Order: sequence, then C-alpha cells, then structure tokens
Amino acid sequence: QGRLQMHEDDLIAGCRDGSVVLKKVQLEGKKRMSGKDFMNGYNGHGMLH
Repeated sequence: QGRLQMHEDDLIAGCRDGSVVLKKVQLEGKKRMSGKDFMNGYNGHGMLH
C-alpha cells in the first residue's frame, strides 16, 4: 500500500485495495515515459504526493 515497485519492466503502484500497473508516466511539464524510465530517474524528493 502506498509504494512503487518494479516487476520486470512494469512499474506497480500499491493502493489500498490492490495495485495498479503504470505503463506510462507523465509528470507535469515533462514528456511521457515508461514506468521503467521513470524509476531509473526517480530521486524520491517531491515528485509524488
């Protein structure tokens, strides 16, 4: 719950009642990218709420 994790090339967001596979991620003002590319560049500071 409330965590991001990688499984093979899929980014998985844990939620209260299960999980969601994020195929694409797009931060405000940025280009769309794969979940894998997002996690490769994610620094953990202020990007997620």
